[in-house]
Parts: sequence; structure tokens; C-alpha cells
Amino acid sequence: MTWQTKQLIEIKMPKCTLFFTQQELQQLLARDPGLWAVAIKRGKHILRARKEKARAAREKPRGP
Repeated sequence: MTWQTKQLIEIKMPKCTLFFTQQELQQLLARDPGLWAVAIKRGKHILRARKEKARAAREKPRGP
């Protein structure tokens, strides 16, 4: 399987766009476990916030 047929992860930077396979990105993160932990914590926060926002949109307050 070539890189062209795998799903790529796109990362936009200020002056360029990077494309990684999942394995390549995991290898980079494995070199810095602290960065991996920060990314996981940030991801949990973002997903929680999205769920809360969706919940709030569904539960619109009823008027008088």
C-alpha cells in the first residue's frame, strides 16, 4: 500500500500544510510523551465542550 492510498492527516501551519499517515504521527508523538499527554487532555476538553454546546442547543429555555 502506498502513501497515496492511505488516509492522511492534514495539519495546516502558517506557511505550509503537512500530511502524515497515522503511523508517522504516532511515531513523532512517541518521541515526546509529554506532548502526547497534552494533546489527549486538550482533546478531551474540546470534545466535552462540543457535547455541552450541543446539549444546550437542544434544551432551549421555554419562554413565559
